[in-house]
Amino acid sequence: LRKHRLHGCLSREEAEQLKQRYSEPSELHAGVEYERLCDKVLEGDFQDYMAALLMVLPERGDLSSVDLHQYRKQLQGGNKIPTVRNYLERVNADIRDCDGDVQRKLKNTMRAFSSAFGRNHRNKMLRKHLMAFDTSNTGSCNREAFSQSVRRITAEGYCELDDRDLSLLVAYIFPETWTRQPYDNLLMLLIARDVDGIMQMHDAALEQQEDPRFLFR
Repeated sequence: LRKHRLHGCLSREEAEQLKQRYSEPSELHAGVEYERLCDKVLEGDFQDYMAALLMVLPERGDLSSVDLHQYRKQLQGGNKIPTVRNYLERVNADIRDCDGDVQRKLKNTMRAFSSAFGRNHRNKMLRKHLMAFDTSNTGSCNREAFSQSVRRITAEGYCELDDRDLSLLVAYIFPETWTRQPYDNLLMLLIARDVDGIMQMHDAALEQQEDPRFLFR
């Protein structure tokens, strides 16, 4: 009231009555219930305003019997009222999930990979890392070699690739830890964003048997 120079319109007793009228009788929510007070002062509905901001207010009620320590423990130090950031995180998670459509997931993930390693020098750099892991000169790599090669390049700051995209690619292209894929063909398909080619590679990997040459390496 002082900030808006309204304190001269009310006496101290009237101000206290106003505060008590719009305060919650609760140990957890002490203070003026400002939304009801604002609805009385200005025309409008505070609930509609919060809904327009994609926020949901908790239901009001008598919380005097609630255990304060248990309540805070459930909150775990945070305000559980949904915010715009929470809403956007849920939307992004739904978009990334693609309603469980594997082909759409691969398309989005391969687009991210192609954007990161599509340039010629980054592609060559990744191939050199894969060749360094290929000590037997087989022209192929396994899950660990591919993951570490990509992470080494991104860690050095040459490009960026979300770990979720990398994890999806690795899990799909290398169904087993011992699965090996020809890295020249693999990089060509990933850079070209050939979803059908990657799916065919996945189907072939499911029928692949462990190579005994790599059992004791």
